[in-house]
Amino acid sequence: MAGKTVVTTIHQPSSRLFHKFDKLILLSKGSLLYFGKASEALVYFSSIGCSPLIAMNLAEFLLDLANGNMNDISVPSELDDKYLIEAYESKVAENEMKIIMAPVPIDEEIKSKVCSVKREWGGEQAGVNSIGY
Repeated sequence: MAGKTVVTTIHQPSSRLFHKFDKLILLSKGSLLYFGKASEALVYFSSIGCSPLIAMNLAEFLLDLANGNMNDISVPSELDDKYLIEAYESKVAENEMKIIMAPVPIDEEIKSKVCSVKREWGGEQAGVNSIGY
């Protein structure tokens, strides 16, 4: 499926299936806990103090976090219902917004065509106000 985007919701993926994911959106009670590369999810949760205490399937670990099941998971003492959401918003969402809001470089040839004083419309030339960038 090269060049295709597939969006799906999977409740309890196997380890084999989970490792095929490129990106991951993890929600809990309708709030975002994680969005990013699936392969970096464990690194992120470890960075905020959440890690499995026993060997477990990564998908199972993430599902436990999303469901609030903290058995066999090391969590910071200040953990409550909103901690994971707040951690995501403060650590990751700000960086994601910077990426989203960063100006996209515009090819100079395309810019000159868009900003041209005269354009051809239906074979005739018409005066057009220039657009500034």
